[in-house]
Amino acid sequence: MLKEFKQNKMFYIVITFIAICLFTASYALSLSFINKGTHGDNSDESVLAETKETSFIKENGVIITKDTKLEFLVRYANCLDYIKADNKIDESIKIEKEKLIGLNESQLEEIFKKFGYKLQQFTKNDAILIKEVAGYNYSPDSYFIGIKDNNMVIYKKEKDESIRVVESKIINPKREDNSNITLKDIEDKGNLLKSLYYGDKDYQFSNIQDAVEYGQSLCST
Repeated sequence: MLKEFKQNKMFYIVITFIAICLFTASYALSLSFINKGTHGDNSDESVLAETKETSFIKENGVIITKDTKLEFLVRYANCLDYIKADNKIDESIKIEKEKLIGLNESQLEEIFKKFGYKLQQFTKNDAILIKEVAGYNYSPDSYFIGIKDNNMVIYKKEKDESIRVVESKIINPKREDNSNITLKDIEDKGNLLKSLYYGDKDYQFSNIQDAVEYGQSLCST
């Protein structure tokens, strides 16, 4: 028996080695599946979290839609109002809204900055763009004809460059009811309305009375 074992000693060593290798490989493979199962769940959660984060960004990324209200305003230095821009005020405003749908804030601003507009407000409900226009530079301590709250008025330009209304009622000489001169009395007279917003050397005076009389003459012609 002992003699037989010695003769087959190498055979038993090889068998034992193979058995150990098979056990080790089997254990390693099982451990690999266990680890894969554990870390696989975490990976799924991580991917899900990233997906939710991406979805959240998309849901909150504001873009222009068919329901977004676009508003263009012009602020003249010689007027205290923000003027709604139209073809009478700004000829560059010829908008095909359909072509703007899908644009985000930076894209919209990039397009209209070429026309002098800056984006003041951008939400899913509305987009407000404003253009600042310096206009004619009236002399300090002078009076000039302008527009405020849809009426022709007389402004005074102070020495500190600020302006204020000093006469808000300019009677329309063509009416018997002594009503004020309004935008409706001006807007059909060529470029008069735009020139009153922008300013002109002919609208500047050294006293209120001369400014009022000239304003009335503009409306009566």
